[in-house]
Amino acid sequence: MGWDFTKGATKEDIVREASAGAIETKLIGNCLWSIRNGTDGKYICLALIENQRGFGYGYKTMDESMHPYYYSCPLKFLDAVPAANLEWREGVKRYWVRNGAAVSINERS
Repeated sequence: MGWDFTKGATKEDIVREASAGAIETKLIGNCLWSIRNGTDGKYICLALIENQRGFGYGYKTMDESMHPYYYSCPLKFLDAVPAANLEWREGVKRYWVRNGAAVSINERS
């Protein structure tokens, strides 16, 4: 999926748009993490948010199964959603260990 930019959009506008229909969301920097319902149940979604100078903000979405190379997903999201990519989840846990969270990186979600 490609980027979707909106002329004149603010970051807040894009967060609101990308959050629509989500069960839960958490914005960490320019990563908007969300839990969503799909045809096969709940899944974790990442909306990367970016500003095109002189145009406006936009976003690009991807889900856990795509192994996004971003790992700031809230740990509680891993507990709330069945695993679609164990390797990616290990990366998320390592990220939070490096950032001071108490988590077992050997634990499989």
